[in-house]
Amino acid sequence: MLRNDFEIIKQKYKENCRTESTNNLVLKLYSFLLTHEEWDSDFWTQGNGYEDIRRILFEFDNDDWSRLTDDLSNWTSDQIYLFNHGLLCVDFYTINYNEEEINNIENSFAIIPTLLKIGETEGEISDNIENFIKIYFPKVDAKNGRIINAITELKKWNDNNPWLQITGEMIKSPFTQTIENAYQIVCS
Repeated sequence: MLRNDFEIIKQKYKENCRTESTNNLVLKLYSFLLTHEEWDSDFWTQGNGYEDIRRILFEFDNDDWSRLTDDLSNWTSDQIYLFNHGLLCVDFYTINYNEEEINNIENSFAIIPTLLKIGETEGEISDNIENFIKIYFPKVDAKNGRIINAITELKKWNDNNPWLQITGEMIKSPFTQTIENAYQIVCS
């Protein structure tokens, strides 16, 4: 997306436009979220919107992923929520596990710590993280620095953020074992 094109979108949606990025692919992704975030939930829950997010992300190279990571903290909660689902929800896309797709998955893992720091990972999003790990962790290089960092940060987050049950009791997250298993592999 050309920055001039984005400026038009930015003016139309200025109330919710929070990106500070100048990266063309980050702007393409952000403009998609910005222009569709108020659309009916069927657009998102029946896969269309989340599939579109994945298609855009598959255009990213490592530098684009880095620029995206830098910009996420500027986004609104709704934009992060939609991005999270598009990034992590395994129900909305299938892949063939070629080299480019594996790299994309590794970059998806690498962005999880940033999402955790932002704090937009409650409930359903946390379930998406667990399913993402269960399905895609076996396909990536567990000794890749991005993967090691992501799993290590996820374990720290899980260890330091107990879940509040309805009874008022604090417990570990329901997917602690999934995180522990992945952590043991990256540390072995």
